[in-house]
Amino acid sequence: MNNLKLAVWLICLLNSPLANAATIAIWPVNPVLENNQQATAIWIENRGTRPASLQLRVFEWQQNMGEDQYLPQDNILGSPPMMTIAAGDRQLVRLIKRGPANAQTEAAYRVLIDEIPSAPAAKENDTQSTGLNIRLRYSLPLFSYGRGAVVATDRGLGEGSATAVVNNLHYEVIKKHETRQLKITNNSKVHAKISEARFVAGDEESIVNPGLLGYVLPGSYNTWNLPENVEAVGRLSVTVNKRPDQRILLLD
Repeated sequence: MNNLKLAVWLICLLNSPLANAATIAIWPVNPVLENNQQATAIWIENRGTRPASLQLRVFEWQQNMGEDQYLPQDNILGSPPMMTIAAGDRQLVRLIKRGPANAQTEAAYRVLIDEIPSAPAAKENDTQSTGLNIRLRYSLPLFSYGRGAVVATDRGLGEGSATAVVNNLHYEVIKKHETRQLKITNNSKVHAKISEARFVAGDEESIVNPGLLGYVLPGSYNTWNLPENVEAVGRLSVTVNKRPDQRILLLD
């Protein structure tokens, strides 16, 4: 499925088993607004058996002291902001720039898609409903680029740009509240999407995460708890911005 549509399946269980679940597919999962683009689009498809009411919001995305922060902004407009998608139907959503991004700058945003719970049906002779409602949320990264900025997409970076990013990534193992954490700092001008993280010592590897570990925004750092069975010895090997041909040993 990911190879066909870059779709992500989101399943939310409400009152009963999977037969009554709301199933949402979203693609692409890594939208980008390059300098010459006024807008980009994502598709949201309801593959469940009941209508899905959704709210879409776009927040500025920052990282502060290793924590993600989502802040109100008015640079990117999501349209429509509210929608109800019938079972088996799909909705096109446009992410629109309200003005040009700063030159030579990558700006980071998060697109939040929330399911709006329907009112639970009241049981006979009940004055208050006891139905269970679970709210579904999915968060998409969105990067917008100004004139002359280095562009990082899921297609990767050019060789020179990739080197510039990698040479500005550094890691260390720290302790916080008696928990070991991996800290990666990004001093480059574009985000680093970190995956396939593992410590390598000679012929031995200790896997931190075989898939996506997370993002480190420009001029920021991010932290992840290390599994107890991970031996943090040797050097950290990662894939940066989906360059499968180039596993990187980061600088410590």
